[in-house]
Amino acid sequence: MSEKIWKEISLTAEEQKLVDEIRLGGAGRSLPQEMLNQYHVGKEWDMEVETRVGKTLVHMYWPEGGEEKKLPLFINFHGGGFLKGRRDQDIVFCCNICSKAGVALADVDYIPAPAMRYPGQLYAGFDVLQYMAEHGEEWNINVDKIAVGGHSAGGSLTAGLVLKAIQEKKFVPALQIIDYAPVDMAEPTLSKRNCDSNPKIPVWKMEFYNKMYMEPEDMKDIFASPLLAPDELLSKEPPTVVMYCDSDVFCDEDAAFADRLMKLGVPVYAKRFMNSAHGFLIQRRDEYETGEKMLVQALRSLFL
Repeated sequence: MSEKIWKEISLTAEEQKLVDEIRLGGAGRSLPQEMLNQYHVGKEWDMEVETRVGKTLVHMYWPEGGEEKKLPLFINFHGGGFLKGRRDQDIVFCCNICSKAGVALADVDYIPAPAMRYPGQLYAGFDVLQYMAEHGEEWNINVDKIAVGGHSAGGSLTAGLVLKAIQEKKFVPALQIIDYAPVDMAEPTLSKRNCDSNPKIPVWKMEFYNKMYMEPEDMKDIFASPLLAPDELLSKEPPTVVMYCDSDVFCDEDAAFADRLMKLGVPVYAKRFMNSAHGFLIQRRDEYETGEKMLVQALRSLFL
């Protein structure tokens, strides 16, 4: 791996135990084989992309019947508080969306914290996006029709790397999709509405996730907190889909992010889900069917 661009963190025995418990627990880590086989794609393969933080594993999916077509590409970033890593639920999601939307799909398996910390994952994702834009034609991908999206932590990475691409005048995707994501890491968790709404992730645990991922001084960085970015950059954002839950701790910042983009003239397709909780789309519960239709519809628009 190349030289580290993040600050290392030394864990106590108790902190390491908690990291292990978080990674081994939670929803969607392992699913029955029948669920994993529920959706079918034409082909799938793994590849490694060389980034400035080392090799990043990417799981590729291609829809059935799409072998001879030049297809749009959806680059997906999984959630898990930057800490949990890729799970079985992400495999089901990728196969499902690839199949229903008919797009090629790249699932970025970034290294979770604390082995890698901010801005490591951001740069891994940014470099994967730029690589796909430069080499997509080799796999018959329409590089003018690349979308980027993610859930929770993955949505935060999405918003950050798109902003980074705009600032550096690099390749910017045609569409970004952000699901119930933290876009304002600078606001203290305790001051956020609904900070105690999820009994599975109390405030102290959310703060632990943040500690594992980044240093306090990094939380005001606009690529960690895109809501704080200046209008000059946000006005150049691509069309954006934002999904968020009224009961979620990230609800208000997601709503504010969508509102700022709309006021700046960016095409936005946003929905506040009143009867869903954090993680509903990837965990296929609550109003996930409505959210899935929004996502598929947005990706299918790339064919127009």
